[in-house]
Amino acid sequence: MSNKTHEIIDIALKTVIAASAVVATIIFGLMSRQHDDIKLLTELIYSEQKAKSFAGISLAKLYVQQERISPEIFGTFVAYINNEPTKQNLADAANEAASFLAASDNDIKTTLAQISENMPVRIVPHALSHADSFTVSSIIRDLKRSGKELGSSINLFPLEKVNVTPNKNQIRCYNQQTCGFYGPKLVQHLNNSGFQFNLIDKSSDYAEATNLNPKLLEVWVGKEAN
Repeated sequence: MSNKTHEIIDIALKTVIAASAVVATIIFGLMSRQHDDIKLLTELIYSEQKAKSFAGISLAKLYVQQERISPEIFGTFVAYINNEPTKQNLADAANEAASFLAASDNDIKTTLAQISENMPVRIVPHALSHADSFTVSSIIRDLKRSGKELGSSINLFPLEKVNVTPNKNQIRCYNQQTCGFYGPKLVQHLNNSGFQFNLIDKSSDYAEATNLNPKLLEVWVGKEAN
C-alpha cells in the first residue's frame, strides 16, 4: 500500500472521528437541553402557585410543537393534571392544549389517545351540603370498590358539596365511549348495592368539547336520597 493511500485512509479516519465527535456533542447537547426542559416544566406544573402551573402547561405545549419534548412526556403531564385533585383548576387548559396538538399531528393524536386510554376512570361525587351523611358515605364506600366492576383503575375524587342537585340520583358522563362502557357499569354497580341511579348521557352536548377528561364520571346524589 502506497504512502499516498495511507495518507488518504488516515485523513478519512480522522474525518470520521471528528464527525463522530461532532455528532456526539450535538446529541449530548440535545439530551442535556431536553433534561433541562423537562426539569423546568416539572417545577412549573407541579408548583402550588396557579400562575406557574398555567405557564408550565403553555410552555409544554410550545415545546412539543418545537420538538423539544416528546408527546409522551407531554401526555404524562396531562395525565398527572387530570388525576390530581389539587390541579383541577389546570385540567381544562391541559386538555385544551392536548386537543390542539392532537388536531395538528396524527402521530401526536395517536400517542395522546393511548395515554388517555390507560388513564384511570375519574369519579367525582356530588351531594348537597346538608345531605344525609350515612347515605353519602355508603355511596362513596361503594364507589371505592367500583374498579373491578368497571374493569379499570379508578381515581375517586373528594366529595364536592353543592347547593343544588337533581331530585333523583344520577351518573353523568360526557364522552361517547365512556357513556357507552363505563357509565352503565357504574350504574349497575351502585344499583346492585341497593341504590337507584340513572345514567345521564351528555356526550352529544359535549361532542365538540376539548377541555374535558374523556373518562370523567360525575356521581350526583339526588334530593330524594336524603
